[in-house]
Amino acid sequence: MMKIAILTVCLLAAGLQQVQAEPNESAKFLIHDAVSLMDFGIYKLENDIKGLRDDLTIRFQPPHSSFVEYDWDANKIVIVLSYGDPGNPPIKELKTEIRSVVATLKKNFGIAPTGEPFQAGGFSSVGDYFSHRGYTKKNTPPNLRREIDHLVEIKIIFYVQNYSRYFECRNRLVGSSIEETRCTDYLP
Repeated sequence: MMKIAILTVCLLAAGLQQVQAEPNESAKFLIHDAVSLMDFGIYKLENDIKGLRDDLTIRFQPPHSSFVEYDWDANKIVIVLSYGDPGNPPIKELKTEIRSVVATLKKNFGIAPTGEPFQAGGFSSVGDYFSHRGYTKKNTPPNLRREIDHLVEIKIIFYVQNYSRYFECRNRLVGSSIEETRCTDYLP
């Protein structure tokens, strides 16, 4: 009986040691690193874009993926949508439909197809994703919302020919019309 009690105590002690393990260096880094307004704004904007997928479909296939990222080198917040078609649809038709997707995105954020904001203040709703709720800090730059608008770029990647080739189209959220959407030729 004494042997069973000693064995039980040893097993419990071994189990407690496993429960009391500490985070490794990577986990400690993540625990102690703060989330910025940029991080949280990108997260909120990305969730909203994913919610818009049904409104952004084109005739071929819905977006395979959608995400938002900050391009540090270009200083841009990039909204990325990717579509695809296993065949070889006419690129002219695709580009027309992609311009329609760009127009829908712009409209959703309060921007006309011409690239101008609808609101009297002269900015889109994108700045709402990158702000505090219910208050504004005293050190907030006065033109923050306009400046955020100028950081945002829409990028659409369309895959064709069994997804072996693709092309990209880009348009700035403000300051460029949907007709100014720049598209590459087929890559690679």
